[in-house]
Amino acid sequence: MSIQEWREGKWTKQDWKRFWMHFPVGIICAWLVYQSPPLGIIASVGFMFYEVLEDWRIKDLSFKDMLGFLWGFIATATILQILKLIGG
Repeated sequence: MSIQEWREGKWTKQDWKRFWMHFPVGIICAWLVYQSPPLGIIASVGFMFYEVLEDWRIKDLSFKDMLGFLWGFIATATILQILKLIGG
């Protein structure tokens, strides 16, 4: 799949598998940032660095993996902030 196909919304079953496989990584990193910011930042940056190197080396369009990670991270961070505001 090319970037143009992705922009047009042509996600394959494999693309969705990659998205959902990396979604939990985002959840874990967001929770780590909430519990221990230095550890969470190191884990998040380390994951992104790994994905960039993987894409550079094997050209597998790793932005799909990073997109799953980011959606998991953002969803979890939002939920944690809402719970923090509600809980005091």
